[in-house]
Amino acid sequence: MEAVVKYYFPTSPVTQGYIYTKLVAYKGDVNFGLAEVKETFKDDPIVSCSLEFVREQHWIFSEFVSKVNAYVSQDTPPIISVRPTIGYEHMWVVLAYDETHWRIYDPGASVQSMWRDVRQNQQSLDEARRERQGTDILVLSALRKN
Repeated sequence: MEAVVKYYFPTSPVTQGYIYTKLVAYKGDVNFGLAEVKETFKDDPIVSCSLEFVREQHWIFSEFVSKVNAYVSQDTPPIISVRPTIGYEHMWVVLAYDETHWRIYDPGASVQSMWRDVRQNQQSLDEARRERQGTDILVLSALRKN
């Protein structure tokens, strides 16, 4: 989420530490998903973005990819849920795409920004969808809240 906020507002004071502290205070533990992120930050003046949460419950993979690509084309890089690692929720920010790959920001990876083959990641996305009864997408809009 920090990456998306700073995508829109490069001098924003939002940090991973700020996000984590607010989420733990809201949720009461360290395991949270995109629905909790939206609820925690929907009225946060520091995040200063409007948030749209979508849970894709019944999806065809190619349609899901098209939806994510459409967000990127509209200059609103989406945060998507992927298969949890070590029992914790995991998310990617999709920054760009071509015919077969997404350029993602992965805060948990040693190389945080990379091109990933969409089809090779279909299994991880599908596992996340089954575990949560849907695949979550969170879109932050650069429109500042009043």
